[in-house]
Amino acid sequence: MGGILSLQPEGIEKRIHPRALEHFRKFQDDVRFAVPLEEITEADLNNHLRDDEKPEFQAYMNQITDGLRTCMDIGDGDSRDNQTKLLLFELHTTIPMFSIKQLLGRVYDRKVKSLREEQEKREQEKRRQAAKAEEERKKKEEEEQWHATYKALSVPATDAEKYLTEPGEYEKFIESIAGAVRAYTDKGESYTDDSRAKDYLFYCDEIKRIKDKEQQKVAATESARLFSYSLNEKIKKLKASLYLQKQSPTKYFGKDSRFTFTLPAPE
Repeated sequence: MGGILSLQPEGIEKRIHPRALEHFRKFQDDVRFAVPLEEITEADLNNHLRDDEKPEFQAYMNQITDGLRTCMDIGDGDSRDNQTKLLLFELHTTIPMFSIKQLLGRVYDRKVKSLREEQEKREQEKRRQAAKAEEERKKKEEEEQWHATYKALSVPATDAEKYLTEPGEYEKFIESIAGAVRAYTDKGESYTDDSRAKDYLFYCDEIKRIKDKEQQKVAATESARLFSYSLNEKIKKLKASLYLQKQSPTKYFGKDSRFTFTLPAPE
């Protein structure tokens, strides 16, 4: 008996007694009424019968096959011998046919359950992928918004690292940026009124104060340097002037009389 509840080889039913064949066809119809037999394959039997059910299923199939063999090539008559064979066939196959019907029902139910689970897994994976894609899209959008806002705020990150030298100050400034970004995203230029930007603005003012103080110090140092240089130049010029005034004309202009007025010595 090949396939699932099919008679093989083709044409073998002609050799089976009509009453036995009718009994077998009724069995097939009963199974089809309970289970969509055409949707069950041998692979389904292998996949959805438990290990302890597989030999059980095959044993029932063999019993039905053996019963059909006893009803082959016995003619169409109703002799006592034929009646006995047919009766024994019906009697001996009742339990196997009923059991096979039950087992095929379990196989179909498990197959449907498995298909539903696989479908649900595919749907879950599809939803997961969609959620992941949406999450990545939002994350990218938020990152782009964050960078745009960061740029708009002109965050003094370099100055912060340079001027916020007290322990933990720079780290707190970095932490405060997020609040300012959120406030700016929600309120634009009015973000300065938002409490979320309070710490950020405090540190920005502190950075500006320290930077201005340093620049004033640098400017004062440079001014002092220039003043000192100017003063030194004036002193040099003054010394040179005084030095020239102390020299005699001859020494100043040299011994060439062309550049002097020679006057008579007093008597």
